[in-house]
Amino acid sequence: MLHEFLSAHQDELVQRCKAMVALRPAPHSSERALDHGIPVLISQLVDTLRAEESTNPEAEYAAVPDRITTAARKHGGMLLREGYTLDQVVHDYGDLCQAITELAHDIRVPITVEEFHTFNRCLDSAIAEAVGEFGRLHDLRVAETSARTHNDRLVLLATELRTSVNAAMLAFNAIKTGRVAVSGQTGLVLDRSLMRLSDVIERTLAEVRLDTRRQVTRETIELPTFFEHLSVFAVLEAAAKAVGFKISAEAGIVVEADRELLSSAVAILLQNALRFTPAGGHVILRARVTSDRILVEVEDECGGLAPAVDTELRRVIASHTEDGSGVAICRHAVQLTGGTLGLKHLPHRGCIFTIDLPKIS
Repeated sequence: MLHEFLSAHQDELVQRCKAMVALRPAPHSSERALDHGIPVLISQLVDTLRAEESTNPEAEYAAVPDRITTAARKHGGMLLREGYTLDQVVHDYGDLCQAITELAHDIRVPITVEEFHTFNRCLDSAIAEAVGEFGRLHDLRVAETSARTHNDRLVLLATELRTSVNAAMLAFNAIKTGRVAVSGQTGLVLDRSLMRLSDVIERTLAEVRLDTRRQVTRETIELPTFFEHLSVFAVLEAAAKAVGFKISAEAGIVVEADRELLSSAVAILLQNALRFTPAGGHVILRARVTSDRILVEVEDECGGLAPAVDTELRRVIASHTEDGSGVAICRHAVQLTGGTLGLKHLPHRGCIFTIDLPKIS
């Protein structure tokens, strides 16, 4: 049985992984990182395989600690702190897969289809959690240390793009090898990385428009058509996250605004709404007409804002400083095109961001 093979040959598997690491271009994963991540994953595989072979697997699963997530996150965070690159995260677990299959072949230990599926599932979860934690901690580090000078902002942009691109490429390569399924956790890493790329690009375009614009160009914009063109990405992202997305705007609603600035503002609000609304929730983009105003609203079902978050968002909306956040960029764009940005909290449900524009007289 595979779990008996793994238990008996754990030390040899770790040594094989280390030998593979030594053959890779620098930087190499440290002895400490390998000694933590690889043996723990092997132990988890043994527990999971033993549970599946039990006559009462559900009871066995309940007794097995859920350590894959914790250990994989610790491994990804350890590599980041020690200065290693994102590809080490995926390679370390890929090396384990290769070591197991090669050693099993060398000593003629058969691996059943069911065992291989269990192994791939554990590997998929480990890769996804380790990559996710590496990216999360990396983003926090960048956010904490980045300055707001022009050159530093370019470095920040390049770093954000590189992190997301690397995560997407590594996830895709892992899927391409056939070791993990596109519908699994590694597929979710690819999906989230692409969404984050879209977010970074849209935010950067908005900043560029705000920094370089010398004159606001106003034109008459028919909102239903404007919404349809703008929301192409939102439809795809909502489908990927299993979030309902709806556009509500009666024909004939028009505003006078700068098209590029309004596009940036609405796109940022949609991205935020889709990011924080869980699967099964709904996001609505709508236009409403009052006696003298046109209201463009983005409503989400994020579950409601914590008091501290609500307070911070209202501070950003009311402030005239630029802190680089999506909401601050959105507020600036809305103000330049002649409107104001508002926020309504829906307790235990979500929130509504409103772009308030004057009605054409």
